[in-house]
Amino acid sequence: MSARAYTTTFAAALSVLAFVACSSAGTGGRLGLSARIDSLNTCAYQWRYRDIDSLHACASAALSAAHEAGLGDAEAEAVNNLLYERFLLMDFDSALVMADEVRRLTSNQIELLIADVMCMKIAQRVSDNRAFFTHRMHAGQRLNRILEEADLLTPRQQHRFDYARGEFYIVSATYFYYVDQLERAQAEIDLAEPSCHLESDTAQWLYFCYMKGSGDMIQAPTERQVIQEEFDYLFKCFTFAKNYGYRFFQANALQSLAVMMNDSVQRRVVKEYKPEAVSYLTGLFDDGGVPERMAETAYELFYGYQDRFQSACALRTMGELSFLRGDPMQAITYYKQALLLVSGHHLPEWISGFHQHMSLAYAALDDIESSARHRNAYLDQLAVTRQDVEQESRYVELQAESRRLSLTLMWLIVLAVSITLLLVYLQRRMRRNARAQEWLLQQALLLTESPASAPADSE
Repeated sequence: MSARAYTTTFAAALSVLAFVACSSAGTGGRLGLSARIDSLNTCAYQWRYRDIDSLHACASAALSAAHEAGLGDAEAEAVNNLLYERFLLMDFDSALVMADEVRRLTSNQIELLIADVMCMKIAQRVSDNRAFFTHRMHAGQRLNRILEEADLLTPRQQHRFDYARGEFYIVSATYFYYVDQLERAQAEIDLAEPSCHLESDTAQWLYFCYMKGSGDMIQAPTERQVIQEEFDYLFKCFTFAKNYGYRFFQANALQSLAVMMNDSVQRRVVKEYKPEAVSYLTGLFDDGGVPERMAETAYELFYGYQDRFQSACALRTMGELSFLRGDPMQAITYYKQALLLVSGHHLPEWISGFHQHMSLAYAALDDIESSARHRNAYLDQLAVTRQDVEQESRYVELQAESRRLSLTLMWLIVLAVSITLLLVYLQRRMRRNARAQEWLLQQALLLTESPASAPADSE
C-alpha cells in the first residue's frame, strides 16, 4: 500500500474512532447519535471516489451504529454506500441483494432512488437492457414524487437528492451513449448539470465534467469548438481531481486525455488553443510518450483504487495506443491482461470489444487463425447483444403501447361513466317533467270541472 493510501485509510480510521469516542461519552442523546451517524455516512461518501477501503470503514461503522439505534433511513444510506463498493468490485449479485435490503429498511424515497440508480449502473455494466429500463422507470417515478415535496426537504436531504438526481441523468447518459443514441445521451447529461455543483458536491461536479469531456457529449457549431470544449472539461476534471485526491476521476480524465493527445488533429487544435495546459501535461508525462504515460498512469490509479473494470479499460486504451504506433504484439499483451481482470464476470458487451481489438491485432501479425477465432467470438457476442437490444426496443415499444392503451381505456371509462350519469340525469329530469305535466293537467281538469259543478246563483 502506498504512503498516500495509508494516509487516507488512517484518516478514515480517525473518523470512526472519533465516532466511537463520542458514542461512548453518550453526548447528545438519540439526536446527537443520529447526527454522528450522518457524519459517518457523509464521510463514506466523501471517500467514495478517493479510497474504497476508507469508504468501507466509515460506511460499516455507520451501518452498525444505525442498526443498533434502529435508524432505518441512516442504515439504508450506509447500505447504499456499501452497495457502491460491491459494484466497484464487480460483485454484482451482492450489490443487487443490498439494493433489496435498502427497500426493506426504509420508505425514504431519496435512498430508494439512489438504490434504483445503482441498479441502473449494474444493468448498464452487464448489458441487461430490460433491467436497466425497469429500474430507470422506478427511479423516474420516485424522482417525480420527491420533486412534488421538494420544499419539505432538509438541507441534508436536499444534498442527497441533488446527488441522486445528478447520478440518475449521468447514468442514463452513459447508457444511451453506449447504445449509440447520442442525441438522447447529450440531452440526459445536460439535465444533470443543475444538480452538479463544485461547491456543494465536488465529486458529482467532477463526474459531470468528465462526462462532458469524454466524447460526443458537446454540441457546437464546429468540430474545432467541440475539441476545445472537451479539452476544457477534461483538463478541469484532471487538475481538480489531482489536487483533491479523487483518484477515480483523475484516472478517467487522464485516459480520455491520452486518446485526445494521441490524435494528431485534436492535439494540434489543443496546442493552439491552450499551449500552457499542454506544456503542463507534457511536463508531467513526457517519459516515453505523453499519451502512453497518461494511459499507464490512469491504469496505476485505477488499480490502486481497486477498480478492476476501469483498470481493464485503461489496459485496453494502452493496447489501442500500442496498436496505433505499430506494435500489435504489445497491444495483444495489454488486451490479454485486460481480459484476465474481467474474466469470470458477466460483462458480455465489454468482453466482445476486447475480442474485436485482439482480432485486429492478430490480423496485423498475419496470424489469420487467431484473428478469425477472436473475430468469431466478437461476432457471436455482437449478435446476442443486437438481439437483446432489439428485444429491449420491442419491450419499450410494448410498454409505450400499453401506456397508450391504458390511457385510451381510462378515457373510455370516463366517457362511459359520463354518458351513464348524463342518461341518469336526463331520465330523472324526464320523470320530473312528466310529473310536472301530470300535475298541470290535473289542475287544468280541476279548473275545467269547477264551473259545471258549482250551484247556480240564486236570484
